[in-house]
Amino acid sequence: MYKTYLKWLVISFIIVASSFIIHYLFSVFVVYGLPSYNHENGKIQHIEGSFVSRESPITHIQPLWQKWDSNHYLIIAKEGYERLKFENDRVHNWAFFPLYPLLVRWITKFTAILTGVIPEDVHFFRIGIILSNFFLVGAVYLLRDLIFMIKSLQEKNKNTIVDIVLLFIVFPTGYFFHMFYTESLYLFLTMLFFVFLFRHYYRSAAFVVSLLLVTKFIALSFIPVYFYHYYYEGRKTTHSNIFFMNGFINFGIIISPILVFFTHLYSITGNFFAAVDIQKAWAKAPPFFLSSIVHYVASLPYTIIHWPDMILNVICALVLLLLCLFFLWKVISRKGKTSNPKTYIIAESFLIYLWFYVLIVLSSGSLVSVFRYANVNIALFLLPFLLWWDFVTPKVRFLMYCMFALHFLFFSYYLLQSPIFYSY
Repeated sequence: MYKTYLKWLVISFIIVASSFIIHYLFSVFVVYGLPSYNHENGKIQHIEGSFVSRESPITHIQPLWQKWDSNHYLIIAKEGYERLKFENDRVHNWAFFPLYPLLVRWITKFTAILTGVIPEDVHFFRIGIILSNFFLVGAVYLLRDLIFMIKSLQEKNKNTIVDIVLLFIVFPTGYFFHMFYTESLYLFLTMLFFVFLFRHYYRSAAFVVSLLLVTKFIALSFIPVYFYHYYYEGRKTTHSNIFFMNGFINFGIIISPILVFFTHLYSITGNFFAAVDIQKAWAKAPPFFLSSIVHYVASLPYTIIHWPDMILNVICALVLLLLCLFFLWKVISRKGKTSNPKTYIIAESFLIYLWFYVLIVLSSGSLVSVFRYANVNIALFLLPFLLWWDFVTPKVRFLMYCMFALHFLFFSYYLLQSPIFYSY
C-alpha cells in the first residue's frame, strides 16, 4: 500500500513539473515571440517594446508570472495591509484574504534568518511560486484518494484519474496554479476538506474550512456542505447531546480565523467588514443575485466594444450554470435508485457546494475572474459524474485535445493583454 501511495506521489510531482514547464514555455513563446496588442478606447493598438528584454527570458520568471492580483498578494506578504481609514471609492488590498500571503511571509522570513539575506521582492516571489506548486502536487495527490472514495474504479478505466488531473491542469486558465496566486492553495484545501468530510473526520474538516475562509471569500460555499453532511451522517454515530455540542464547537473553529482577520482590518481601517465592503470598489458594481450577468447585459453594447474578450467569461458562466442544472437533474432522477445511500449523500454534497460556489461567483458584480474561479473547481464538476458513468471515453479524450488547443488560444490572449516591461 505504501508503495502505491509513494508511486502516486511521484506521478503527482511529474504531472505538476510537466505542467509547470509547458506553461512557462507558453509564456516565453507568447510574450517574447509574438507582438502584443491592447484595447484603447475601442481601438486595437500595437504595444512597442512589450517583448523586449535586456536578458534572456529563460531567467526571468517573475516578470512573466507576477501579474494581476499577484502584485497585491506580494505587497501583503511584504508589507501587510494598507493602514488607513476605510473608503471604497477606489481599490485597496483589503479585498484579498491573508492565508496565502502570510504563509509566503513566514517562510520567506524564516529562510532569511537561515541564510542571513535581507528578503526582497524576488525572494517573496520565489517562495510563493514554490508554495503554489507544492500545493498543486498535494491537490493532485489527494484527487486520487477522492476519486477512489467516490467510486471503485475497474482495471479497465483506472486512467480516469490521470484524465481528470490533466483536464483541470490544461483548462484554459490552468497556469494560475503555478503563479503567485491562491488557486493551488485553495484547490489543495478543497480536496483535503472533501477527503476529511467523506471519511467523517468532522473536526479536521471544520479546521480546513476555517483555513479556506481566510484564503478566498468564495469559500463560504463550504459551510452549507459541511453542516449538511454533518447533520445526515454525523448524527448516526454520536449521541444527540454530543452531536449538537460538537456542532457548535466545530462552528466556532470554522469562524475563528475569519473573525481574527476581520478584527485586524477593523484595527487598521475602522471597518470590521472592510474585506467585504471593499469588494464594491473592485467589482465596480453592487453585488446581488446573478449581478455579474445582469451588469454585463445592462452594459451592452459598451462591453462588446471595449471588452470583447468578456464574452468568453459570459460563455463560461453560462456553461457553469448549465452543468449545475444538469447535475441537479441527475441527482434528483437517481434518488432512491442507488443501492448505496452514501453515494447519494456524496452526490448531494457536491451539488450543494457547486451551486453555492457558482451562485456566489455570478453574484459578485463582475465576470472578470470567472475563468479563474471555474478552473479551480473544474475537477469537482467532473467528479460527480463518476458516481454513475464511466468517464473515460474516446469523446472525452477528444475533448481534452480540444482543451489543449483552447488553452493555447486563451493563454496567449491573457498574456498579450499584460505586456512585459523590464525596469532593470
